[in-house]
Amino acid sequence: DAIIGKAELCMVIELMVDEQEAIKRITNRARGTDDNPELFKERMRVYEYEIEEIRNYYKSCNKYISIDSNTKISEAAEKISNIINQK
Repeated sequence: DAIIGKAELCMVIELMVDEQEAIKRITNRARGTDDNPELFKERMRVYEYEIEEIRNYYKSCNKYISIDSNTKISEAAEKISNIINQK
């Protein structure tokens, strides 16, 4: 577990969104040529492969928290704030 400056990492928060909602969000923002469903699915496949070991490590340290972010930004932000304030 790394120490950042003089502060120890006390938690990792992962924002979870289902694939269809994420594709909808990416498609709606359409800022770049790579914002399309096919490239998104490939990025998610790579992300899931690469993040699994990290996710499992922080789960084993009881520092991993998953938040359902299939909601409005304000609702997800409130969830995060509540979790941080409880620590």
